[in-house]
Amino acid sequence: MKVYCSAGLSSFFEAFNNGGDPKFIGARGGGFILANGVTTEVTVEPTEENFIEVYINGVYTENALTSKRTAQHILQLVNEPFRVVIKHKIDVPIAAGFGTSAAGALTTAIALSKTLGLNLSLNEAGMIAHKAEIECKTGLGTVPPLIYGKGCVITVKPGGPGVAVIKRIPVKSDLKLISGVFETIKTEAFLSKARLEDINKVGRETLMRILENPCLENFFEAAKLFAIKTKLTSERVLKLINAVEKAGALGAAQNMIGEGVHSIVEENDAPTILAIFKKFMPVNQLVLTKLSLDPIKILEEPIAVKLRLL
Repeated sequence: MKVYCSAGLSSFFEAFNNGGDPKFIGARGGGFILANGVTTEVTVEPTEENFIEVYINGVYTENALTSKRTAQHILQLVNEPFRVVIKHKIDVPIAAGFGTSAAGALTTAIALSKTLGLNLSLNEAGMIAHKAEIECKTGLGTVPPLIYGKGCVITVKPGGPGVAVIKRIPVKSDLKLISGVFETIKTEAFLSKARLEDINKVGRETLMRILENPCLENFFEAAKLFAIKTKLTSERVLKLINAVEKAGALGAAQNMIGEGVHSIVEENDAPTILAIFKKFMPVNQLVLTKLSLDPIKILEEPIAVKLRLL
């Protein structure tokens, strides 16, 4: 079974992580759904006890905790043990605010559900992926925008799929997104040290400002101020944001969470803006992509395994 999911790039956030039921934990905020993302292939075979292994871009990855946790939750829904092999192909930077943990977990849940003949709904599979993210502290609310979002998205009510409320800012289909990453930041490490009370206050103000005038230009201006006011930004991030704005980008903001910058540009301006990014970092740290209007795709259907369900 093979499933694709777009990456999701966050521009600002307000965390809601007060404990309790994971389906109500999440974040408000906004960002973009990208044409680049995560393709996951899942294979299963009967065995004497459950065993899960994960590969990322062809490399065995022991600490792929969120994908493993997602698979564990799915396997709890059946009464036979399986060896599960999960292969993620990721074509955006990892640990840089692109939502790769969420996309990997969501594609794992969908693919494993279908392969095992469970046929969970998208919301049910998504809630399992969302809970795995909360438990592993690799994200707070990326899964719902990946399910419901297109182009530019805003989460106005936090929680998992079916609980969260997502709105969209209309954007042209031919716009390009360019992003570059200086340094990666592990989300779980950030969440354990972040000044969330101060950050959340600014995040709440940012959301209100955007909802008062929900257009792309206002979105970027508010998101840039979020990075500055929360002191999450660095000097080189600010320099790059200012440079691409002056070069004609429609807007630019910092990746959340990561030391990187993303910008939306007209297709004709993409070469000029890309050249600016190349002055700040190597080509292998850059992403040039379209915005996605079709974030989840079933690429290969499985031959379902027959099970005795609990």
